[in-house]
Amino acid sequence: MKIGILVPMAEEIGLYQAELSAVSTETIAQIEFTIGLYQGAELVLAQSGIGKVQAAITATMLFDHFDVDMIINSGSAAGVAPNLAIGELVLSDRLVYHDVDVTRGGNYELGQIPGHGLYFKADQNVLKIVSATAEKLGLKTINGLIATGDQFVADPNRVAAIKQEFSGVAAVEMEGAAVAQVAASFGKPFLIIRAISDNGDDSATVNFDEFVVQAGKNAAHLLLTALPALQTLKGDD
Repeated sequence: MKIGILVPMAEEIGLYQAELSAVSTETIAQIEFTIGLYQGAELVLAQSGIGKVQAAITATMLFDHFDVDMIINSGSAAGVAPNLAIGELVLSDRLVYHDVDVTRGGNYELGQIPGHGLYFKADQNVLKIVSATAEKLGLKTINGLIATGDQFVADPNRVAAIKQEFSGVAAVEMEGAAVAQVAASFGKPFLIIRAISDNGDDSATVNFDEFVVQAGKNAAHLLLTALPALQTLKGDD
């Protein structure tokens, strides 16, 4: 099985690149892809950049050009679930766009993209493996709804609105649902892992800068530890 790992920021991709052997690189559409091995697992790493379009371009390349069997999107997010602390992890069971509204253009729900359901559901086998790995490592995680939009949310009023619009939302970020939509279009499994770097409030900018590296380390440690078990899942080949 070939696994694609997509992250938005340079601080995050370096954590994975340092662990690879037999490394080669290829640049497409100004995105550098790193191909290598980790404990026998064939990986393709990509730093997408920030936002939905960059994430969608990168995910499409991973599936179409590199023919990966699944994508794991790892990164940071604002934690908005009760009692969710900085550094803890949210694993996606579903994703939704918090900045999409075509409700006046047809019979659609707030957040729904025409041609798709409201939510993009992560692969349950992948979710179970990563959840079990987190438990073994003693990492605190929750499985929950992640909301995506092209906004760095640093406003408690906006957080309150998102929580009202999408019940049970645990984290807010800028790439996950786009990756999920591409994976759904290709009929491939995916999982989004988000380490909490801030709480989406007035101090979000300060907290993000301070904690994004540590949050990324938590997510990378979890995913790298889970890779041998993920390799046991059957790919298309």
